[in-house]
Amino acid sequence: MKSALVIVLATALVIAEAKVAPTSAKNDAHTTAQEPVQLSEILSQAQANINDLTNQINQHIRTHLDNPESAVNVVKEHSNNFVTALQNYVKNVSEEVKNKSPELENLWTDIKGKLTKVVEDLSSGVPEAQVQINQLGAKFQEGVQVLIKESDNAVKTLNDNSDKVQENVAKYTKQAVEIALQAVSSMNEGLQKVPTSATATAAAH
Repeated sequence: MKSALVIVLATALVIAEAKVAPTSAKNDAHTTAQEPVQLSEILSQAQANINDLTNQINQHIRTHLDNPESAVNVVKEHSNNFVTALQNYVKNVSEEVKNKSPELENLWTDIKGKLTKVVEDLSSGVPEAQVQINQLGAKFQEGVQVLIKESDNAVKTLNDNSDKVQENVAKYTKQAVEIALQAVSSMNEGLQKVPTSATATAAAH
């Protein structure tokens, strides 16, 4: 299963990189025209992969509800990793928009606000372990969905902007897809490694 998840992530990233491969000046106009469609395909495939992985995450969480402490640290760790990745993403894109693409400022300000809310929600603590794993898991998945949704909304504005703006939105979208896929894939793998109480009992005997 681990290798399958790695393949899913690697495939999505290869697709994303293929979309940003440099083209000749002759093909620039055609590439720009095709970019929204290509990005929509990337987002659609990413969403399908994320849905599959989050279903697996939910199954792991349900499995550990009788002994939630065993999985809380995994959920915390990967939620924190996602928060760190989001914070770096927001910081880097904010700097690029300010210095290189001021015409994206209004669009980015809205997206930034929603991603910052995701960071705040995931950073807030929940006291009880059973409540914690449920709420953290839900917040984590909601945060990933916000990242993908806002990227999709940005893509839908591409046709109304210059080629340079389209290029930058495409780059930021692909970065967001990478962060989202990495987050859900890593958490799923982490939860797979946590033994259930039944497994632990059997091992003890």
